[in-house]
Amino acid sequence: LDLLVDDAAALLDHLGIDQAIVFGHSYGGFLGQLFAIKYPARVQALVLANTVPAFDYQPVPNGTEEQMAAFGAAFTRPMADDADWRSTWGTLWQMYFKAYDAEIGAKIDAATHYAGAAWNAGSAALATFNTLNDLGSVAAPTLVISGQHDFICPPEHGGQRIDSLLPSSELAIFENSAHYPFIEEEASFFEQLRAWLAKVS
Repeated sequence: LDLLVDDAAALLDHLGIDQAIVFGHSYGGFLGQLFAIKYPARVQALVLANTVPAFDYQPVPNGTEEQMAAFGAAFTRPMADDADWRSTWGTLWQMYFKAYDAEIGAKIDAATHYAGAAWNAGSAALATFNTLNDLGSVAAPTLVISGQHDFICPPEHGGQRIDSLLPSSELAIFENSAHYPFIEEEASFFEQLRAWLAKVS
């Protein structure tokens, strides 16, 4: 996590950008939180979508027997290789939608580079991730986004809790979405995001 956060700062340096609007979704939201804590002067504004400040709760997935098995595999054993990760993720992530669209899923799958080793390393870092005692120091205006039906980062453990810890935040909950409101409620998502960016830019 530290390496990824420092890589983001190095990218800004390389591009000659002093301050940025930082957007993080899901795992990217973990990095967004850590970036804002470590490099507060570099964050003009922050968007944290479908993420949590700590995995100190037990997610409650609801899917088919095959999907539940894939979920268990993803979080209890390392992926054997890239193909194993692609197959596992392609099955379990269907539960991350309120209403999974197979056509959209196929397009995303075709555009995705799967790296089993990256998942193994990245998922291992989740055990120690915790920003509960640090989010209060983030002064940047923040838009916090949750999907009402998101089982992996539910509002009560994610968006609502993050919003309560930040000194300058606004919470948006998408009632007809799970983990991907920018897919399931695309028009509304970008309308609200653009309106908020116009206020803070």
